[in-house]
Amino acid sequence: MKAINDFTYYTIEKQDEHLQETLLNFYHELFTAIRKEHDKTQDLVYPIDLYTMIYKLNRDLSNKQNPKLLAIEHRAVSGIWLLGDDFEQIKISEATYTQLWLNIYNIYTNPRLVKLFWANSFQYFTYKLEKIDPIYNTDWQITNTKEREEREKERDRFLEFHYALGGLLLYGKQYNTLKYILTYSQSMPASYPLLPQTMTEVFRWFQIFYDDLRNNPPMDMKYYFPELDNLGIRRQVNSWICKYVVILFIRQFSLNKSYTYQDFTSLPRFSDKIYELLQLKELLPTFEHYFLEITYNSELLEQLGYRELIKKESVYKFIEGLTNTIDLEINKLKKNTPLSKDKIKIFNDTTNKIVSNAFKEYDKIFINEEDKEIDNEIKTAISGSQILFEKSAFVDNDIPHLNYDSVFAGHLAREVIKRYIPNSFIMARTRSYLLNSNNIVKGIERSMNSINIDDIIIIAINIDIPIDNLLKENFETYYCKLHSTSNIRNVLFVLKKSYLPYISYKKPNLEDIKKEHLQLINENINLYTSIIDLSLPENKSLKDEWEISDDETKVQVTIAFHAIIHWKKEREIIQFNISSQYKEQGVENEVNDIIALK
Repeated sequence: MKAINDFTYYTIEKQDEHLQETLLNFYHELFTAIRKEHDKTQDLVYPIDLYTMIYKLNRDLSNKQNPKLLAIEHRAVSGIWLLGDDFEQIKISEATYTQLWLNIYNIYTNPRLVKLFWANSFQYFTYKLEKIDPIYNTDWQITNTKEREEREKERDRFLEFHYALGGLLLYGKQYNTLKYILTYSQSMPASYPLLPQTMTEVFRWFQIFYDDLRNNPPMDMKYYFPELDNLGIRRQVNSWICKYVVILFIRQFSLNKSYTYQDFTSLPRFSDKIYELLQLKELLPTFEHYFLEITYNSELLEQLGYRELIKKESVYKFIEGLTNTIDLEINKLKKNTPLSKDKIKIFNDTTNKIVSNAFKEYDKIFINEEDKEIDNEIKTAISGSQILFEKSAFVDNDIPHLNYDSVFAGHLAREVIKRYIPNSFIMARTRSYLLNSNNIVKGIERSMNSINIDDIIIIAINIDIPIDNLLKENFETYYCKLHSTSNIRNVLFVLKKSYLPYISYKKPNLEDIKKEHLQLINENINLYTSIIDLSLPENKSLKDEWEISDDETKVQVTIAFHAIIHWKKEREIIQFNISSQYKEQGVENEVNDIIALK
């Protein structure tokens, strides 16, 4: 093959037309055989020698006139050899796309050769990559969905390549060639399959090239432009392709209807996903910037024939109208989109797990039965709360909210349950002493006196590691360590186990359950939740209580529980604080000051 390729290079160099037919027949049979024998389930990658041969031909042909070898020139630059002129249905490989771009890179400044390439691409896209019609079974279900989706991906990949070609021509100021591809058609009435037909397509492709994070590999890796091959200006490739798409936007206003269903300048078809509308809105300032930049390029407008077209008021008003319409559409969706049942379920499941686990962490310090002689003056109430969330956190097809299902419950577990349960011991203590790390063990031993050790429990809250190790070493079997989110540190409580508190979980009253639409999610701790859409008319009274405007789309989120910690009226609880050199705590006690438990 290399020898034949060398003959081909020689033929081009010497413009020897005698070998042209022989070479054409050889390559036709070779490419046909490769395509025919190829596994149709796989992408076709040609031998490297063929890619190299075509690359060299494009490079050499772009720099000279070839009046005697037009047939070889056409096959080499148009893409026929690589894309095929047969009836084989073979997907274009990424290796072939890379080679095609190398060829374009060589010939893009030669209008005649680019026109040959565009004409062949027009035919290939029309006849080889036509849309696949759906096939229905007897139940009217589409049976060829996979094939249709694969074909759409192939069409998008092919179109992406040719949009990049338009960007390259614009970057290289090949305005006459650009005008050619914007007006090229092979049918009457005219059709332009390689160009957008609607504004929906225009803005879809602008977003694809604008948001390069979606593309793997990035656009500038697939379509490098001359002198735009360093990271410092890598976004320039996307920028030039986006500018080409803006030219296609202007072009829409030049098109004439051939069929009644055609509408080239209507607003794009909007997504029903809020986050996609927000993405579209986000790119509009850039779109408008490129649009204004193009309107200032008088040479470009003159050669494209758009000088008068750009003066139309409708062209300028389109972008302004689009922005306003997107805002209205977003607001409408935010207000009318129902809350997601799946997200509410996830929220309830996560809330139940977090809150119940937070209470369960303290099970070891509660007794099972309420004492008849409780202290009504010393009670600790631990309750849930209510908050406003953005509605978008609980609807589908909107911007995802990180930890929407756990942030509120996590806050209540951390700042309410894990703060007030440990702190309730401070309220219930009957006497307290200040000791240090050297005499704390002796102090605890004195406080227990002659009481049966199995009846005693030592509650330690936020204990530092050295003190923790000391207590474990001396009192491990009846030592209980708790964590509190309050700022207390190194606090101990010594008491009989019979003096431990009792916790009860109260139900909300029926009026609150009805008003707040509360749903029971854990009957063991009477845990209720509700998520209410305040944008609905039936919830106006609740919305008014929050004093929020009509433009705001909020949901009221409620996590309801009401736990009460009860203490015996007759009890003895000794609190020991351990002194710190970094904190003023008063005068330390002597061990002999301690009055033991009875």
